[in-house]
Amino acid sequence: MDGLRWLFSLTNYEKGMPAKYGVRDFSLDRYRSLLKSLDSPHLCGIPTVQILGTDGKGSTLAFLESLLQKSGKTACSFISPHLVDVTERFRIGQQSIPKRQLNQCLEKVQVHAHLHEGLTFFEALNAAFWLWAQEMKPDFVLLETGLGGRLDTTTVCQPAVKILTLLDRDHVPLLGKTVKQIAWEKLTALPSGIPAIISRQSPWLAPFIENYLEEASIPAHWTIRELDSEVVNRTRSGWEIRIRDRTGADFFFHSPLPGDHQVANLEAAFLALAILGVSLPQSAERMDLQPAWQGRCQLMDSKSGGLWVLDGSHTPLAGQALRAVLDQVLPGWSAREFFVACSRDRFPWCYLRGLVREDIDRVVLVQTDHPRLWPSNDLREALHRVGWCEQGLPQLEVMEVGEILGSSPVEGEVKVICGSLYWVGHALGVLKPAMI
Repeated sequence: MDGLRWLFSLTNYEKGMPAKYGVRDFSLDRYRSLLKSLDSPHLCGIPTVQILGTDGKGSTLAFLESLLQKSGKTACSFISPHLVDVTERFRIGQQSIPKRQLNQCLEKVQVHAHLHEGLTFFEALNAAFWLWAQEMKPDFVLLETGLGGRLDTTTVCQPAVKILTLLDRDHVPLLGKTVKQIAWEKLTALPSGIPAIISRQSPWLAPFIENYLEEASIPAHWTIRELDSEVVNRTRSGWEIRIRDRTGADFFFHSPLPGDHQVANLEAAFLALAILGVSLPQSAERMDLQPAWQGRCQLMDSKSGGLWVLDGSHTPLAGQALRAVLDQVLPGWSAREFFVACSRDRFPWCYLRGLVREDIDRVVLVQTDHPRLWPSNDLREALHRVGWCEQGLPQLEVMEVGEILGSSPVEGEVKVICGSLYWVGHALGVLKPAMI
């Protein structure tokens, strides 16, 4: 397929990040010019929601897809990165685009590529997405932001509403050394006059966010102020959640995505419905949501009686959230083995420190040849230099990918694949077919 072959020939910053985050490598002018040459499909008038932040972007999008579906609405969604196959990035009705259709959209973009020097993998995909969405004519378009926000290609949309999920330390060499610098890169993607839903934030960062929103004249809807939520029950099959809206009406949901942190993501999606003018069907019973979202606290039973847990978390707060889920869902499972890979532009000290238990868990660094990921021995040496061995933490082992995925956990064992969505995606591609 010529379009797909061309796509994979382009510069892909998901495999090799640039030295700096700036207009040279992330040019919105180039991308706007490309869209204009395609007759501006992003201006097709479909109400659009852009979701940006650090943690929970994809889960929020998946919840919003599911809620819209329950309300009888359709949505075309743009997602990044994919885990197993590139077709995962375009969805309608929570189903991936057929490969043939994706190829056709890419071929239309390719025709104009020579006019836009330096076009990237992400830009080509996002342009193809808009051609597809224009053709599919959904009720809504949902966009998951990639890197940052200020210079992200998804930011050229004309949004009906934007959602800001939890902000955390991520991509520090590119976006800034402090959380406030990182937050600024994302907050500047919120335009004046457009409603912004603000998900739950760290208490010490919330005043900074609120001050920015007021100065920029951005109408803000804080979920923590407009909704009241409660976790009613927690089980391996999912979370029972009650949300009370601004009118005092109660809604009960069952979510298969485990974790108290997912409540914040569901809140943001729920509030987006109200702002978009979409009503959920009235029901006294719980509403079973089916967000299609793999690799996030995903529990998979092995044939040997043990459990795989696949989670692409990589930030400090996400590590704490994964630890809490394991403590809540698997209290009787004492043995936990963490198989960790990490992107080169992140240092996972805080992530791992909040995730593993001292003198109990096993930590294995994954030896992989993925160009975006730390070589395992280099990462082990870097962690040792900052005192990992002096904290009473588990010894850091190193293991090859084949050895990790070739041995299933036995009864009573939990093997956790974590630290990077690239690593989780590879593991999912190997493990899931073997379990069907």
